[in-house]
Amino acid sequence: MVLHSRGAEILEETTDCDNQIYFLVGSSDPTVRSSGGQSRKRWKTLMLHIFSAFQVRKAFPDFGLSFARNVQGIYIEMNEAFARGDREALDELVTDTMLTKLNPDLKAASNLGRYEWKAHGELSRPRILTIAAAKVQMEKGGEEHKLVQITVEVNVKQSVALYDRKNALIGGNPNDIKNITEYIVVQRSIGKEGDERGWQIAGKITAPSS
Repeated sequence: MVLHSRGAEILEETTDCDNQIYFLVGSSDPTVRSSGGQSRKRWKTLMLHIFSAFQVRKAFPDFGLSFARNVQGIYIEMNEAFARGDREALDELVTDTMLTKLNPDLKAASNLGRYEWKAHGELSRPRILTIAAAKVQMEKGGEEHKLVQITVEVNVKQSVALYDRKNALIGGNPNDIKNITEYIVVQRSIGKEGDERGWQIAGKITAPSS
């Protein structure tokens, strides 16, 4: 199940989704710019934006000016945990579906030798791009939950290197620092489950169209 309307696969954790609400920071919403019924669609989109933002701000006190940077911190922690092969840490940082997708890569890296990932500061300040809120059923016929996904653009300078069991470099370069921009989707339930688990990375999407 993908809450966001933009492109890539993110989640398949739920079997039902309705009442989708989109909040886009900026003016890139294609609905707003559509030719037919523009005024009505613009008004509807604005109302959905306001309602979605209200829901998120009411449910999550930590949703403020520092939110995007906090998500960038989770992104860095996730990559560091992946490099260590730390499944326990990843279980806290990413959703169950995301961890399932990472497991084959974790196993492959472990079989080869040692994987190294390092952050070298940010290229530019992270920023929130979209917010999507929806009622979902985690199991068919089960109880409905309110779920929020937020997309954050992160720009992190990073290096990667892969070593074999003899500590010989076989991929990447620890001295080759690259500027990487990624669009990270974090997820959280509204309610008790969300309070217990906090924000987790659900995946990433391709660059949103401007």
